[in-house]
Amino acid sequence: MKRFSFSAGLCLFFLVFLSGSVWAEIINYPGAVATYARGVNGSGDVAGYYTDGTGTHGFLDSGGSFTSIDAPGAENTLVTGINGAGGMTGFYSVGSTDYGFVDSGGSFTSFSVPGAADMSAGGINDSGEIAGTYVDGATHRYTGFLYYLGGSLTPISVPGATLTNVNGINNAGEVVGTYQDAAGEHGFIYANGSFTRIDAPGASGGFTEAMGINDLGEIAGLYSDGTASYGFTDIAGNFTTVDLDHLLTAVYGLNDFGDTVGTFVDTSSPEWQYRGFEEGTASQSVPEPPTFLLLGAALTGIVITRKLLLTKQSDPA
Repeated sequence: MKRFSFSAGLCLFFLVFLSGSVWAEIINYPGAVATYARGVNGSGDVAGYYTDGTGTHGFLDSGGSFTSIDAPGAENTLVTGINGAGGMTGFYSVGSTDYGFVDSGGSFTSFSVPGAADMSAGGINDSGEIAGTYVDGATHRYTGFLYYLGGSLTPISVPGATLTNVNGINNAGEVVGTYQDAAGEHGFIYANGSFTRIDAPGASGGFTEAMGINDLGEIAGLYSDGTASYGFTDIAGNFTTVDLDHLLTAVYGLNDFGDTVGTFVDTSSPEWQYRGFEEGTASQSVPEPPTFLLLGAALTGIVITRKLLLTKQSDPA
């Protein structure tokens, strides 16, 4: 397994490898005490959510320009996925009830799962197909689902599992998620009617969560070795670990260029804040020109300072 390890003490850094350059940029919503980057599309738009003194709100980061997102009437809003057209999905709370939503250019459409005690939406593809999880009100069992707005809901449960969470979907309709059995917690991909188990090498006690999948079938997620949690990418069975702080890093999404987004605990901050990040390679996508000039000034390593629920089950918070 390959391992990329970054020092996260500063808010902007740049690493160079012999085969090319890898850039990584901190995503910290202004004024937030915690920021979670949950999805990235082919245009480089990043979606997620942040927490401040007024609650939890969704956000869109487009080229470094932030837009706050609140579902109408919501007490808290979490954006968890974005598709190629910029359509976003997530969930919001009103009192003790959670609802899923789709945000298309600022136009919100809400949905719920009949009979569910709780629910969350995790991802959306270009066809508008939504992947998520609900808790059955009668059995209290976590069950994944696929859903089209205005259409029928299809439950997804891994055979033999005590719970199933569905976290991401690509344009081929392949979904990834997490399930639990007697051996622990495992990731999975569900494609063409078949489930394939995913366990990251080095995962201790059976803890692997698959969070996102792109159209190439590449998977992002997180795992624990018993001492810390790490992000990973899984490309045709070849795992690469992402470790920004040696404590807790999660990779939640990736696009077809290989750019990844996620969250880590910044242990250099006074209160060990959760911060989002985006990572890529220079041959795949390049940051905005002003940022690139700053990065270019420090090819030797760290540059300058710049100032989660899986949904519920999979957030590191």
